[in-house]
Amino acid sequence: MNIQEAIATEETDKFLKAANEFCNELELGTTSELDFCNQLFIQVSNLIFRASQLPNVELDNNEDFDNRLTTDELHPLLSRTSERLGTNRFYWTKFNPIDNDDMELVAGDLLDDLGDMYADIKPNLELIEHGRTAEQEHALWELKFSFETHWGQHAVDALRTLYFLTKN
Repeated sequence: MNIQEAIATEETDKFLKAANEFCNELELGTTSELDFCNQLFIQVSNLIFRASQLPNVELDNNEDFDNRLTTDELHPLLSRTSERLGTNRFYWTKFNPIDNDDMELVAGDLLDDLGDMYADIKPNLELIEHGRTAEQEHALWELKFSFETHWGQHAVDALRTLYFLTKN
């Protein structure tokens, strides 16, 4: 599917709305700790569902775009998010839940999960909104690819942690 067709799909539109809501919550939300976690639980679960519905995009060019956020750009957002999470940042999990030979628990960090999700999603949303066709193509492809290889795992870990923070 080419980029114009992919952007025009209902699945892409719903994903972009969910992704913008997630980013806006981290950037602008001013709710209490519990309300913040409740909002994130809803938004992350919707984001996972919507990302899993993204269409495949054919890359018509080999351009690479350096649209990653710098540490300096992320720091203020991570500081505010850390304050809003309070003491509810850290959790224990098994790195690969289907590997029965590896039973070791590893520490997880909800702030790291949310920050990595934001860092993978936000710059690509901006390329889709303001970029040329080649940039939009790259951004939509990258959003699906990075969901399947990176931020999707962070989203699943965040969702599980947010579930226990809000539902127990």
